[in-house]
Amino acid sequence: MKKLSALILICLVTLACALTPTVDRGAVQTAVAEELARDIKSPTVVPTGWGVPTFRPPIQVTPLPVSVLPTEQVVTPIPSLTIAVPTPIPAVIRKTGANTGFVVVPEMVPGYRFVGITNSGDTAFAVFGSDAAGNKQHQFVNTTGAYSGWHLIAGDLVIPRFDVISNGEWTIELRPDVKDAVPLVTAPMGYHGEGDTVLSIFCCTAHRPDVADFTYTGEGFFTVYATSKTGERIELINQQGPYQGQVGMPSRLVFLEVYTTGGWDMNMTEKPEQPAE
Repeated sequence: MKKLSALILICLVTLACALTPTVDRGAVQTAVAEELARDIKSPTVVPTGWGVPTFRPPIQVTPLPVSVLPTEQVVTPIPSLTIAVPTPIPAVIRKTGANTGFVVVPEMVPGYRFVGITNSGDTAFAVFGSDAAGNKQHQFVNTTGAYSGWHLIAGDLVIPRFDVISNGEWTIELRPDVKDAVPLVTAPMGYHGEGDTVLSIFCCTAHRPDVADFTYTGEGFFTVYATSKTGERIELINQQGPYQGQVGMPSRLVFLEVYTTGGWDMNMTEKPEQPAE
């Protein structure tokens, strides 16, 4: 058995030697020497993208001339803003009372133009504008029975107190001279009123009032004033009983005051435009 195993091993070694080619050691050494010589003669190639140091000359710094050197920055202060605060519009003042007495109005200032007055009594009724001491300076109403009407305060008159004679409940309302405080009329225009009334007249170049036709059919007094912004008052009509007529409208007209009892009518025409020269 041992002899058979030895025989097989010898056969395998012999077969391996037969399959392995014979290596020429001298030829291998010659090829290696030639390759080394070729590498030494060839220049070294640096792959693209490698950082190869490059010589750079020193930077020459040229000094700036004095004329272009930066100067000290001058800060210009921002001027202060002045904001105009609009004058507040006075609020409507309303006072109430009953029977004869008085009411003070400490909050009244110049600018209140219109006084609205009502009364529910059935006897004599009168309203006076007085100073702080109670001295009567202006009479607004002098009638009998129930009343409702409007009156104008001329100019910048300030009334600190109102004295009232009545046997019923009454109100006094003060309104400033603002839009819609009283009815606004524009020429040409018709208007129907009842009792004491104040009208604001819209005047401009294209709608200047010319004349007004008034009609009154009552039996009481019928009085009409044209009033300017400064309080200048021009009497247009002052008659007792029925009235029908035409009056011219002053150029400085701003308000129309009508004082009467009962109904009345007005028809205002527009002044013709002046031809251009």
